[in-house]
Amino acid sequence: MIALSLIRELGPVLSALMVTGRAGSALTAEIGIMRIGEQIDSLETMGIDPIRYLVGAPPPRAAPVCPAAERRSSTWSGSSVGTW
Repeated sequence: MIALSLIRELGPVLSALMVTGRAGSALTAEIGIMRIGEQIDSLETMGIDPIRYLVGAPPPRAAPVCPAAERRSSTWSGSSVGTW
């Protein structure tokens, strides 16, 4: 019983670690290709800090929309389930 619950808890955690590792390796490969193509050197020539430009988090464009959409969909689904 305990082993089954442990496996059920660790499954999503291990899956998230694998997805995170894959995304990280893709970003690393992209930066390596940019170094080979001298794109990072051109950023330095333009006076842009390449670490801040490439590694910094992108601006959260969809962040304000997500809670509103979640609230709307949860209200709709809750009311539809509650009435049927």
